Amino acid sequence: MAERVLLGMSGGIDSSAAASLLKEQGYEPIGATFVISPYSEKRLFHKGAQKASEVCQKLGIEHITLEIDDFEDEVVKPFVESYLNGETPNPCIICNRRIKFKHLFREAEKRNIVKIATGHYARVAYNSKTDRFELFKGIDSSKDQSYFLWQLPQKYLSKIVFPLGNITKFEVSKYIDKNGLIDRETGESQDICFIPKGDYRNFLEKYKPQVVENMKKGKIVNPDGQVLSNHNGFYNFTIGQRKGFHVDSPGKYYVKSIDPHHNRITVTPNKDLFSETMVIKDCNWVSQKEQDKIEGTLKPRYRSKGAKCLAIRLNKGNYKIEFQKKQRALTPGQSAVLYRGEKVVFGGIISKNKGKLDG
Repeated sequence: MAERVLLGMSGGIDSSAAASLLKEQGYEPIGATFVISPYSEKRLFHKGAQKASEVCQKLGIEHITLEIDDFEDEVVKPFVESYLNGETPNPCIICNRRIKFKHLFREAEKRNIVKIATGHYARVAYNSKTDRFELFKGIDSSKDQSYFLWQLPQKYLSKIVFPLGNITKFEVSKYIDKNGLIDRETGESQDICFIPKGDYRNFLEKYKPQVVENMKKGKIVNPDGQVLSNHNGFYNFTIGQRKGFHVDSPGKYYVKSIDPHHNRITVTPNKDLFSETMVIKDCNWVSQKEQDKIEGTLKPRYRSKGAKCLAIRLNKGNYKIEFQKKQRALTPGQSAVLYRGEKVVFGGIISKNKGKLDG
């Protein structure tokens, strides 16, 4: 009898390919699509659920929907709070642990299903020497999504199957074309699924209208505190940004820091955006047990190639990162993920605290 596996399906190309590959590999996949109120009423979600159901029908496998009632509290509110705190958050990373894998894991337990799966481009392998499940990059470096999975605990990693981890996006596209499972023009899943067209500024203004209104008409200053211009809301900016403001001063200026408490943005020339150190908080050790010091390659943002560094433990959940070469525009709220080779060691959130924390 085939082993059952509960597969998260968005109705997109990757999860559809994952469903078919799981079946070919001898599993009995069950497709699960989330119904997230009130966002499930949006056309994007409705269309995705319909597509996932159609794919499951073609494959002759079961499809279910899961009612999600904590998305607002677990993902949307922290996202808004982070932006209004002068940070630039990664909602998809929060969603992976607090929503996607949590609810797949719970539903699988209810149904006595051992394995869960998604269409992420990543790999998991068990290390018998350390008795830990280790998370690795997908073999397609251009599509690797291990960065988004650093918050996953061992209890999830021990149950996960990633059917796309050992193949490339090009191979997935060819596979989809060959079996005619889904129209490839269906496209990719949207990055921030609850924000139409990724316009987070408009979303914030509608979500917290009175709060946001009070944050407009702030000052743009240089590092010495000299007022250079005005801005129309600090939440419109992120570290390293050059467009969207004007200062009456020669040269190009970029956002260096955001101070939500004083509704102030500090701008500097590009050369002043580089830092040798930073602090990351809320760290989760993924593939190995926590250490006081460790060397590796750290990605301070998803599209980063990574930079060699030394991570030094400051106190519980907080690490100081010392880079071999200065890094540009390190952004509070973004995730920073440390790798050793292809393996994800740990990850954390870039902190606004640039100095020392009490050890």
